[in-house]
Amino acid sequence: MRARHRNRPQVREREGESAAAGVAERAPRWLGAATRTAAERQEDLVVQSMASSAGEQAPAAAPFRPAAYGETDVGRVRERNEDTFAVLAHQGLFMVADGMGGAAGGALASRMVIERVQRAMEDAETTWPVGASAHGVESGPRRFLAGILRANREIHRLARQDIRKKGMGTTFAGLLLLARCAVVAHVGDSRVYRLREGRLERMTHDHSLVNHLMAMGCLRPEEAASHPKRNVITRAVGPCETVDVDTKIVDTRTGDAFLLCSDGLHGALDDAEIAAILREHGDLADAVGHLIDRANECGGKDNVTAVLMRLEPVSGAAIP
Repeated sequence: MRARHRNRPQVREREGESAAAGVAERAPRWLGAATRTAAERQEDLVVQSMASSAGEQAPAAAPFRPAAYGETDVGRVRERNEDTFAVLAHQGLFMVADGMGGAAGGALASRMVIERVQRAMEDAETTWPVGASAHGVESGPRRFLAGILRANREIHRLARQDIRKKGMGTTFAGLLLLARCAVVAHVGDSRVYRLREGRLERMTHDHSLVNHLMAMGCLRPEEAASHPKRNVITRAVGPCETVDVDTKIVDTRTGDAFLLCSDGLHGALDDAEIAAILREHGDLADAVGHLIDRANECGGKDNVTAVLMRLEPVSGAAIP
């Protein structure tokens, strides 16, 4: 039996449980058309595009169910864990957030975005049409995005009201299962991967300075891992009044596994090692544990969080 890191804090593994806590303030209802902001009107346009794509790819109920496990660790250097995650298999919702900001602002910001998205998915009056299913091809993506954008506004407002929380913000990586597809949404450098037939694919593109420099041709990929500014992100939830959320619809198949993680994991392990661990360890909890242990063995310089979800066949259903 392999040795595990002792006293691992903030672990949540039960289905339907979120690692977030506190923050009892209720999210605002969807505003009427006459009083909605430009950001909310932009939200409409984005969601309409997402819903159209989802509708083309999700004609029937999926012959699989999600099994998932999540874990977070403070690492070997940091004193405080500012990561938050949620494993909500009954809602088909999986999220990771990596907070930043002094005076516990980062931990609060990451909890807020997780809670606001969860609340938006649970509230039938979050968006139009009121009362529609959270897993409909239109209302599901709309609620998902609405939760992220509302979290951004609330975090930004709180930071402006309290000087101790100036600059607070958080990354976000989330996946929402629909019928035969999934919505991936992210801000910052937390990632979503898909493992299909042993091949690991990155579903997100880091909003980071090194990625920006590589896109401009100013930095080679082999230089990125050792760049002194490799941890600088160019986009986050909270620092600005509005935020652009990268969203996409991805197809899903029975047997697919999705890994959501903070940069404490992918900053310590390259994609090849992550893929090798996922292929070697079929048990979800065992795979996540090995990933976190390896990140800590590589120095554990940051909080490390991983959520692993696999689409398993429903009993009696044929594998497509």
